[in-house]
Amino acid sequence: MIAFAALDEKTIAPFKEQSVVTGSEADAYKFVENVIVSIVNYIYMAFGAAAILFILLAAYNFLSGGTNEDKLRKAKSQLKYAVIAIVVALISGGVSLIIGSFLEKAGS
Repeated sequence: MIAFAALDEKTIAPFKEQSVVTGSEADAYKFVENVIVSIVNYIYMAFGAAAILFILLAAYNFLSGGTNEDKLRKAKSQLKYAVIAIVVALISGGVSLIIGSFLEKAGS
């Protein structure tokens, strides 16, 4: 036989109506959110710039490689990983926007 625990205040607390933060507390949360978004945007731009630099380095290695197989293999590897980095950055940016929109809808 399965015994069910009695429901008390602690077990149903997450389903109660939550209080809404207003006033200066809401402004503080908005400020923290803006700071975090700014930091993430700067990191996103830095990774994009690094990926572009690696693509330029790979192009230089392709052009200067000539018949040197090692240099050409290194250039192909650099180009492959730079493109993968750009794709991952774009996907992560899209996922963060999707999650943000879900959270906004859940908060309202």
